[in-house]
Amino acid sequence: MTARKDRRSWWQRFWRVAAQPAQPVSVGMDGLPAGVGVLPAGAPAVLLAADEASSQVWGPLVLQSLLAAGPVLVLASSAQQADALWQHAPLRQAYAAGQLQVMLFPAKQQALLRQENLGAWASEVRRAGLAAGASLCVLDARAMLSGASQAQLRSLGGQLRRFAKRHAWPIVLMLPLAPPASAGGAALQASLAEAEQLASAARSASLGLGHVATLEHTGDHPVLALHSWDGPQGMVFHMRYDLQLQAGRLCYAGSYSHGEVPVLVQAPDLEVVYTTTACVPPPIEVPAHWVVLPDWAALEHAAQQAKGATVLLDVGDPQAFDALCALVYRLRSRLAPSVKIIVRETSGKLRAHSEQALLHLGVTAVAYRELGFARLLRMIASARTLVHTQPVQGTMEQVLGAFAPAHVRGYQAPAAFEQAARQMLQRSRAVGLVHSLVHLQLLPRIAHVDALQACRVLRNGDLVTADAQGLQLFLFACTPSDVPYALNNMFALPLEQLFAAQTVDSSEVGIAHALQQLRTQAARLPDYTVALQAAAAAVVDLAVEPAAAPVVAAAPAAMTLLPPMAPPPPQTERAAQPWRAHPIGRRSTKILESSV
Repeated sequence: MTARKDRRSWWQRFWRVAAQPAQPVSVGMDGLPAGVGVLPAGAPAVLLAADEASSQVWGPLVLQSLLAAGPVLVLASSAQQADALWQHAPLRQAYAAGQLQVMLFPAKQQALLRQENLGAWASEVRRAGLAAGASLCVLDARAMLSGASQAQLRSLGGQLRRFAKRHAWPIVLMLPLAPPASAGGAALQASLAEAEQLASAARSASLGLGHVATLEHTGDHPVLALHSWDGPQGMVFHMRYDLQLQAGRLCYAGSYSHGEVPVLVQAPDLEVVYTTTACVPPPIEVPAHWVVLPDWAALEHAAQQAKGATVLLDVGDPQAFDALCALVYRLRSRLAPSVKIIVRETSGKLRAHSEQALLHLGVTAVAYRELGFARLLRMIASARTLVHTQPVQGTMEQVLGAFAPAHVRGYQAPAAFEQAARQMLQRSRAVGLVHSLVHLQLLPRIAHVDALQACRVLRNGDLVTADAQGLQLFLFACTPSDVPYALNNMFALPLEQLFAAQTVDSSEVGIAHALQQLRTQAARLPDYTVALQAAAAAVVDLAVEPAAAPVVAAAPAAMTLLPPMAPPPPQTERAAQPWRAHPIGRRSTKILESSV
């Protein structure tokens, strides 16, 4: 009988469940759907702060959530990090009441955990105040994972899981990923690469932790991303919840999305469309859930509370393109990433680089002028579940500077042509604009001056020069498929009457090689500037418009529109291909492009 009682007592001790928090402990956000974002008891959780704004707001909020459930032991990586806690009154009060204890856990000691057993560390934190019924929060656990091998991650993850299971109260590891404010140049790139590596390590199967979340700011809007977490119906993956900051607290904004490529699942204003009267002039009748405003200013004010709505903007006057870009930049920075921004051509056509600039600034799509209202409705419906996740890189001025052509057009002397084309090629390299360099071989009976007089250039960034065999044209933001259309508009006569053959190169390497060849030949090539000016002054009834004369510094033309263009894939370096002329009479164009 006694032996049976002893066996029963042993099994009771073996299966005894440690005490857990009486109430669920959140990740520091208010108003999330029931059962979402609850810190696990008995399993470690990794919380990544993707930027400085997230780091500053999330840590104190997580600590306040933990303190609501009981005592908390905080491990800070430095004295400065510990001192920053006292800026928050609730944490100061908890420390004074003995509910919050702080000890240092420097990066050097964290790194030792990858080589040593976690047992000694566990004993030390218990002596420091991690008693039963207390939570543990490591404010900066980057040194634990930085530089760890796969075997070290596997060992560390297993030990953390066993430690958390025995402790049975929340164990939180925070990873602030923002680069130092003073970092720049190579140091900034190295810091960003390390942050990406740490985020990958935290989510890796080698570490094996099942609760990983990230707080990031898209513009001014915070977003909680649950990479893997327990939900009310079981495990969830790749969930994104839009938040808003209210009175120093992070609150659920009412919209969420799902998937590695986020798909909007819920938003309170999903069907709402904010637009201007220029987009829907009479007699168009809009659906009931559309809000039509008189101008951009009224639309911007009305859309401030949008959560998942669609904003439909008119392009406006060509001279107001910079104002349109500024509006798009403000909307994308201030509104939730689940808000869609569609720009509709109304009177003019956007040039390809103008469209690309808008897309780079955060526009979801561009509706072309030819698109009827019924098809516009279908476009809006198809874009309703899209989520904008790509942050705008740089300021609006920096973005426009990369996409805008140089304020030159028309004929340029060979040296000036090479310099201007090379500068535009280099400036737009980072944003992936595709340009075209066209060589037109003259017919034997056609003089260079006659061909140049037949050329009319109306767009900034489109340049013309002459070499020994014919003309060279640099077409800014012109894809290979648009070259025939552009050439037909640039010459007053059919191309067959002026040129014997043409070659087109739209690869960055090929254009750079051709410009280098032109640079070496420039000193031996004639400058037709004076001849063109004399011909323009002498011939009054010439069929070619005066714009064909050289313009060295034209006034900035408003960005106009051509068909849309997707960003090209990254090109790999290769040896430049020789140009092979193709007869123009066949009406086909030989296009040389870099391999993908």
